[in-house]
Amino acid sequence: MEGSILHITNGDTTTNYLHKLNFSGEFITWREMLCEGKTTTDVGSEDFWKNRFDFFKTSYKISKKSLLIIL
Repeated sequence: MEGSILHITNGDTTTNYLHKLNFSGEFITWREMLCEGKTTTDVGSEDFWKNRFDFFKTSYKISKKSLLIIL
């Protein structure tokens, strides 16, 4: 049985490069830098996003609305 391929990339540049190289499969571009600030193991949960939005607001003065456009 052949499975599906999912590529999770760390930015648009990598995603575009893999497309250019004709990689098969689906792509998800992850644009969130988890190397800074508080995070939780339940990625994508309401608690996870609250922590991330609070971090960006406090540390970088970036609003939730601005982040939602980027993400």
